[in-house]
Amino acid sequence: MYRQIMRLFDKRSHFVITIVFSYILILNLTYCIEFTTTIDQEKYSCSNFIGNTFEDKALRSFYDILNDIIHQVSKPFPHQDLLNNDELDNIGDGIVHSIQYKSTKWLQYIQGWLIISFVFLFITIIFPLLWVFYRICSYCCKSKSESQEPFDYSCFRKYILNFILIIIVIIKLVICGSIFMSLIYAEYGGDKLPDRIGTCFNDLSLYKRNTDAAFRNLLIENFKELNASMVSSISRGGNDIIENVKKNTGNSVLDTIRNKTEIVKRLVKDFENLYNSTEEASKGVKRLKNEWEKFKNLSKKELVECIDKDQMPESGVCRMFKDHLETLPNPIEEIPKNIMLKDLINLLKDYEKVNLIEHLNRIEAPFNELEDKVQSILNTHKHIVFNKLKIAGDYLFTLSERITTQLRLLDFNKYSSKIIYHFGPESHYPTILKWIWIGGLIIGFICAINSLCYMLAILYGIFGKKTDFYETDCCSKSTGGKYMNCGIWTSIITMTILSIITVLLMITTTNTSNLVCLPYKNPFQRNDILSMLERIIQRTNHSGITNGEFAILREGRMPSDIIRACGRNETFYKMFGLDNTYHFLDLSSYRQEFVNVEKELEQYIHKMTGQYDFKEYIDDQFKTALSMIPNFNDINKWQESLNTVLLKESLEGMDLTTYIKDLNLFLKNNPIPSPNIDAIKSLMANLELLEKENALPLRNDINNIIKNMEKFSLDLSQLNINFQDIRSRLIMAQSTIVKGLRSEISSATKDIINKWKNDVEEYLSHIKKKMNEDVTTCKPIADITKGIFASVCNQIIDPLNGIWAAMMLYIFLSIVMIIIGSYAIKEYRSTSSYNNWRKNNRLFSPAYQSPIGNTFATDAFEIRNKDPNPYGVPADIFNNSSTIKPYGVYRS
Repeated sequence: MYRQIMRLFDKRSHFVITIVFSYILILNLTYCIEFTTTIDQEKYSCSNFIGNTFEDKALRSFYDILNDIIHQVSKPFPHQDLLNNDELDNIGDGIVHSIQYKSTKWLQYIQGWLIISFVFLFITIIFPLLWVFYRICSYCCKSKSESQEPFDYSCFRKYILNFILIIIVIIKLVICGSIFMSLIYAEYGGDKLPDRIGTCFNDLSLYKRNTDAAFRNLLIENFKELNASMVSSISRGGNDIIENVKKNTGNSVLDTIRNKTEIVKRLVKDFENLYNSTEEASKGVKRLKNEWEKFKNLSKKELVECIDKDQMPESGVCRMFKDHLETLPNPIEEIPKNIMLKDLINLLKDYEKVNLIEHLNRIEAPFNELEDKVQSILNTHKHIVFNKLKIAGDYLFTLSERITTQLRLLDFNKYSSKIIYHFGPESHYPTILKWIWIGGLIIGFICAINSLCYMLAILYGIFGKKTDFYETDCCSKSTGGKYMNCGIWTSIITMTILSIITVLLMITTTNTSNLVCLPYKNPFQRNDILSMLERIIQRTNHSGITNGEFAILREGRMPSDIIRACGRNETFYKMFGLDNTYHFLDLSSYRQEFVNVEKELEQYIHKMTGQYDFKEYIDDQFKTALSMIPNFNDINKWQESLNTVLLKESLEGMDLTTYIKDLNLFLKNNPIPSPNIDAIKSLMANLELLEKENALPLRNDINNIIKNMEKFSLDLSQLNINFQDIRSRLIMAQSTIVKGLRSEISSATKDIINKWKNDVEEYLSHIKKKMNEDVTTCKPIADITKGIFASVCNQIIDPLNGIWAAMMLYIFLSIVMIIIGSYAIKEYRSTSSYNNWRKNNRLFSPAYQSPIGNTFATDAFEIRNKDPNPYGVPADIFNNSSTIKPYGVYRS
């Protein structure tokens, strides 16, 4: 199986697999332009099973202790002596070849485990032989020992003996359970291994696709976003520059005046709509009140007729309902008057009559002409900027294609066919796994049966009865002796076979742990493995595995460097020095293209320094218009008059659903059924119709009025400015722009150009940041590596280590159990003094055979009548009448 795994990785895959093996310790600037980032459509799933797998904490602690022991016993791997360069190039077959021709050095490498194996096998082979020899000698000396008195165990010695046996049996049962659990974990891990390894290699292909997509997004899509932003910015550059000039000189107050004028025009229109709406609502309230009065009169009339004409109890219900209806308050209230003040609309209309929009259009004409002139200069020169951008974009596109081409050379899909070939349904792997599972179950059942024998022996030996007068074995201590004897001989027979299996499993799994799993967990403590990986990487420099621009991956990056770099969260791009080829970090190769773009943008500054004819634009008509604007000093007062609290209270009173619920509740609580009374049915139907056709539409209209009034109040608050002060500021702003227009345009142009240049710099910084932190990140490879090693080490190798260690402990405890159990057998087989007398007096009835054998005798007297000598004693004892005692007249 180990050989099959090693053959997966052919000569051309050394470098990639070495890198994957080495990634072990892996676990915002605000941009003016928000560049999009790639979102992985598929998630990496190689290590997902780790979080979904139940882990036995007790067994995991046991496995960790074993790994510490393996680390202490194992020697560093002497790869320089065991594997030459040719064997290293083809490491799968190379290890087999090295073992065949350098067996002495391999034995020296596993010297510690060989010593442990030799001592263990010596004990487990010699002990059964000595035990068999001891039993033969004991059997030969049996006649001599029988003449002696049986050994009498003291109670204290019996208790100590049984206590030790109980402890040993409990430990053996726990060990047996750990063998079964480790076997189940190892079999499940082996069954899932092909799928998990295949998933991990699929994740490697996914990582390659995601890296390709990240490069293309960074170099193509993000550049398109920069290009679109530059095109849009230059297309509206004239407006941005003039807006900056107006803002810097104080002429932005013109925009303030225009904005306030637009608000006034909107307020006049909204006022008229609100006024009309409130008038219509007032009429609706009057109609609702009339309908409500009609409803009350009609209901009162129908209820009176019910009281006069109907009999009890209907008339009584109608009387109670009429009295309850009269107690309810009138729900219809008037809408507050003078909500919309007429003096306010007059003031707004006076402002509107000034017609500031026409004046603004006239005096802003010079600014519009200046904007057109500036935009014309930008448009004349923008094709040069766009050409420079195109050159930079073409260069980035070429880089992206070069990288994509190199990434496509890394083919991980070929491993899928190899995995199917070595681990698929048609391979020998499922058959091997099945027989390993069957063999493991057989070993586990042997251990379990052996432990069961010992457990039954102790239970019978402690709780069983002493040997009775009828030589029956049912629930007696002698049965415990037989079970103990069975357990001892089972241990003796299987000990050597189990020890050989244990040693073979131990040597295989411990060396796999030492060479694969332990270096993964503590890489910097295994310089031997790191140096071997360095040799593998150095060998790739001569084998031509990686060609083209990615050949730099082979140079000067040792596994320890990769591990430390990933620990610092560096990207592969940075740690392998790919910037020497693509220059994304130092920006030396393609930054010049963007510098050319920035230089062309700076040309705008020189082109904007021409003479501009800009005369005073504020004429007497505009000054007169500004002086005609009324003062809005009473805005706070008007806003208070627009208070909607009273209107909301009136609205709540018009909700007839409250009345309907109140009346239904009254009828429900009435002890006399009332739904079938015609007067009440008619009243409730009319009330619901009034709510649906009159009250509900009116409430909706009033709700809209409330929302419009709140919006009107908010717009009104924006007019709380001093227009006379604005006029003074505007005159000063005019003087400033007329005197320093050239310098103001130059300054505003610099600000806008710097903003555009900052967008270019932000893109370059975005590239650098992504290449430093995101693109070719270590984290996915770290997760893939974690999943590969977890599927092999945690799920297979560690449980196998647990199996051989548990079997070794089990065999040692079996030796102790055999020694102590031999003493327990003597105690369990001890007989009563009567049986001892029988054995010593068999000469009185040598030919006697019990007619009932070793069965239960429920009536000793019945047996005595059938057999004149039931107890095997001289018959003349029963013929002596003096020895017979009567037991009653009902004897049968």
